[in-house]
Amino acid sequence: MSFFLLPASIEVARASSKIVVPTSLATSYFAALAKLPMLAGAAAQPGWSESLCTSALAATAAATGNHQTAQLLLETEQSDIPEVINWLQSR
Repeated sequence: MSFFLLPASIEVARASSKIVVPTSLATSYFAALAKLPMLAGAAAQPGWSESLCTSALAATAAATGNHQTAQLLLETEQSDIPEVINWLQSR
């Protein structure tokens, strides 16, 4: 799918399970995570597939501590988006 999907999925799982990054890895882990939004922005280009765009957005959300947003992006099927939008608009 994309190289953004793996770190987004790892960070969402880590946060939702309340797993503490080992001290020996924490500095490098969080430094790498902090680079994801910049990398997503630098890689963005017209014509991206929906799955690549969604993965990049999820990685950005996860990297910035918005884990629920990242999880929503990762778990919502592309085919379900129109139904979700309709539900939101009908509230």
